[in-house]
Formats: sequence, C-alpha cells, structure tokens
Amino acid sequence: MKKILLVGTGEIAPSYIEALQKLADFEIELLGNDNGKSAALARHYGLCHGYGGGTDKLKEIAQNYDLIILAAAIDALPELIDAALSSKFEGRVLVEKPIALSLDVLRKIEQKYGNSQRISVALNRIYFPSIRKMRSILDNETPLSAEMSFTEWVHRIEPEKFSEISLANWGYSNCIHVTATFFWLLGLPQELVSYVGGKGSISWHESGSVYCGAGETTTGTLFSYHSNWCSAGRWYIKVYTERGCYDLTPMEGINFVKKGTVKTEQILQPFDGDTKCGFLEMLKAFVENQDEQIMLNEYLELLKVTKTIFKYEA
Repeated sequence: MKKILLVGTGEIAPSYIEALQKLADFEIELLGNDNGKSAALARHYGLCHGYGGGTDKLKEIAQNYDLIILAAAIDALPELIDAALSSKFEGRVLVEKPIALSLDVLRKIEQKYGNSQRISVALNRIYFPSIRKMRSILDNETPLSAEMSFTEWVHRIEPEKFSEISLANWGYSNCIHVTATFFWLLGLPQELVSYVGGKGSISWHESGSVYCGAGETTTGTLFSYHSNWCSAGRWYIKVYTERGCYDLTPMEGINFVKKGTVKTEQILQPFDGDTKCGFLEMLKAFVENQDEQIMLNEYLELLKVTKTIFKYEA
C-alpha cells in the first residue's frame, strides 16, 4: 500500500482526498500549518493522521512517504518543494499549478530539480475526458485553426481570500488552466502577437483586463484569443478542422457543428461525476508514474507562453 502525504488543508484538499480514496486503498496523511485544522480534516475523511507545522514539519517527515502532493497556498509552494526534495525523501512530488507566481522563480526550480523528473504539475483540465477525447479526434483530423477565451468573472472573485501577489498575477494563478490546456492540445506557439488593454481598470490586477492576440503553433495551426474581464464571456476552447468546429464550451464537454450547417451535435456531454473533473485521471497518472504526466520542463514552456499573453514583468 502506497503511503501518500497531502500538504495543504485549503478548499482544494477535499478534492484530492476524495479522488485518492476512490482511486485505490492508499495510506493518506495530511499536513497543514494548523494542527487543529489538519486533525479535524483527517478525522472527517478517516485519514491516518493530520499534522500541523508546515514547512519545518515537512522536512522532518517527508522521508516516511512514497509520494507527496503539494496543494498548499501558491505563495508557499516553492519553499515546500525545496523542503520535500532537499530532505531524505526519495519519491516523487505532484505540485498544484501554478507552482510559482514568477517565471524567474519557476526557472530556478526547473534548473535545480528538472532533470530528476521527480516533479509533475497538477493541471487537471488537461486530464478532462473532453480534452482527451479532443486529442484523440486530432489524431485523425488536422486542426486548421483554433481559438480560446480565458475571460474571468471578476465580480465573483473575492480578493480578501487571496494574497496580493496571487491576484496581481491572476493569469498564472488561474487562467493558466485555459492557456496551458490550449497549447498542450494544439502545440506551443512558434509565433505569437499579444495585446493587453484595460490597464488599471481592476484594482487588484492593474496590469490589464482586456486581452487579444494571435499566432501560429509549431504544428502549423493558426490561433487567436480574446478575453475581456470587464465585459461578458467565459472560458472556452474551439478547434476548427475540415469537418467542422469542435466547441468546448464549457471545457468539460464537446459540441460539434458540421461544415455547411448550423446544427449543433453533442459529442460528449459535460462531466457530471462525483469527484472533481480530471482529478482521478491526473492522480492515476501520478501514482502510476505514467508518461502522460505534465513534467516540470514541459510546464515551464507553457508558463512562458502565459507570461507573453499577459505581459507580466516576471
């Protein structure tokens, strides 16, 4: 039986616990900053133990586990990676996106640990059944063009729940879900022209709120994007082939419009499972050390593109 340590007791922690418990019979323990909160969450889910102590405790106990999942606050992730991998722990680590809120910090982590192939990145949308289905479709159909939107519903974002640096880099903190999935599916850009407008219109994200751009991927697919955080919209991906348009709106499902028609056909209905979409597949890939994991060096390239889109300074 594999022994797994989950680090983090925030809103995402139950999603990891529920998916792990459904996946297999693991020995799961929990580590957070607050001992009481960790113990209570562990009791609620029937876990073996819940610790408090954060980074210092991780250094002390990391060697006792086969696998570690880092799902703590974004600001703490780089330090937690160091704590786990500089200890006597010999296993692998799954780290919640975006790992770091600066490309420079991520580069340092990649330079230090990238060659070890011990860090994979938790981008659950890449494991959505819809995204996997779309990739299998593209094995037989050539994508001629594609588009995406990562429009945020800023009226629903509660700034008091996030750190200033996380909010100021919301493209890394949250929109990476869309940008990384899009370019994982279609290939990295070989050309990309990006425009940012609406600077100063959102107090906690002063670098911009309107995003337009276009380019060509390394596989020759032309693409564009448009997102306006001060207007209407939502996350989506659309892929156009000779047969027609595959519309992933929402990203959990696929609709299709055949060329020469306006009739919509449902290829895959939106996910309606009892675990967070993509988590079972993502955790299975991690636990079994499958080739399809998103490793640190691949993720670094995806974050570089996101930096270009948002024109962040770091």
